[in-house]
Amino acid sequence: MGCSKEQSLENLKKARGKHKLPPGWRSPEEARVVRMFVWQWLLGRGPECGKFALARWLGVQHWHIRHLKKKLPLDEAEFDREVARSGAPTVEALRAAREKSRSMRARGLLRTQPRFKEIKEPGTGRIKAVPTKPNAVTLVLDGKIPLAPPGREPRKGGRPKKRPVKKRYPLAKGRENMKCGRATGIRPRPWRSPSESRLVRMLVWQWLLGRGPHVSQRTLAGWLGISRTWVRLLRKRLPLDQAEFLREVARTGVPTLEALAGARQDSRYMREMGLLRTQRPYKTVKCEWNGLAHWVTIRKKPNNVTLALDGMTPLEPPGRVGPGEAAPDEFTTRMWKLRMREEVQKKMKPVMPRRWRGGGSGMR
Repeated sequence: MGCSKEQSLENLKKARGKHKLPPGWRSPEEARVVRMFVWQWLLGRGPECGKFALARWLGVQHWHIRHLKKKLPLDEAEFDREVARSGAPTVEALRAAREKSRSMRARGLLRTQPRFKEIKEPGTGRIKAVPTKPNAVTLVLDGKIPLAPPGREPRKGGRPKKRPVKKRYPLAKGRENMKCGRATGIRPRPWRSPSESRLVRMLVWQWLLGRGPHVSQRTLAGWLGISRTWVRLLRKRLPLDQAEFLREVARTGVPTLEALAGARQDSRYMREMGLLRTQRPYKTVKCEWNGLAHWVTIRKKPNNVTLALDGMTPLEPPGRVGPGEAAPDEFTTRMWKLRMREEVQKKMKPVMPRRWRGGGSGMR
């Protein structure tokens, strides 16, 4: 069992306080060869590859290359003096350095990666141990990375081709089922009731007009129980016309918190009767260790729809202004609320049309 991140930081502070540093990931010879290869690559003499390919080949993290880039001087004369002092970075020197690291790791003189890590399942909070994914050092010392340096493939002329997308069986099967359902006229179950969908659309429209809750797109999606993708889609569809919005309000009603609470209650009733789509409580993740695949079932994190219908999302709209955003105008907000209140009064007490008054024989 591996310790937590906080415990690792505490152990590292204690070791630094007692001048007892933890063992390194590689031998001093390999660390010197890695430093020389990175220095050669920074000067343009090394393998013609990107930063991530170089980090994978040398068995380091990409942020370590950024750290060496700040420390190493971009001076060829200084690099040549270092080569004359400690030797040139070659593939044979790298092979010997890796063999030295393997022997030190077998004797327990180097740091090793823990085979398992602890994760906390969302919802239950249960601690579960799953196999860890091997890092760059483990892959290099286990011989999974070839010794030959990576090279950049020559680019062919013409338009570059797109990478082929690896199709998974569940996704392909889902699309096939969707096509069959559309052909037979059977559509998948919705996430919410029709009344809640209408109120969500009206509240997003009001937010686009600058009259709704003055929050970010992510916060609005979390409060309404929808995804950010659906907010972006509504942003493209809905017109930024206040007159059109008021005509829609006159047809369907004013979006209020009481209406939203009733619509969510309707969604809960429909979900209990099995008329709405529900989120799967568990998912299966794949963990690899030393070439062996392990499938672990963990609980899924609840999405925005589940949180809203379970009562985890508060009914009151968020009113916090994000960083870099201007505070809403108080007068404009007040006038908008008064206008919406008038629309509510019209729905409660509709104005009867006047009778037609003709000449002498008209209706009175």
